Amino acid sequence: MKSEAIFIAFLLCSPVATFAQQPDALSIARKCDEALKGKTEHGSAAMRVHTAEWQRTMELTFWYDYPQKTFIRITSPAKDA
Repeated sequence: MKSEAIFIAFLLCSPVATFAQQPDALSIARKCDEALKGKTEHGSAAMRVHTAEWQRTMELTFWYDYPQKTFIRITSPAKDA
């Protein structure tokens, strides 16, 4: 009986049991991404394009409801909105 208890304690404390539960790199990256992003997101941004001949700025507002819905509204210039 005493040897069985020692054997069970050994199995519970062995490195094999602890290493078997470790997540892989992809699941760690997904959890970090979910923690930083959250389920929904709202914001605004400006995109500037500069070339040798001209430049342009476009402003937009965006809403994300991960992973299914995305809405992007162009707020300026008026001809693109």
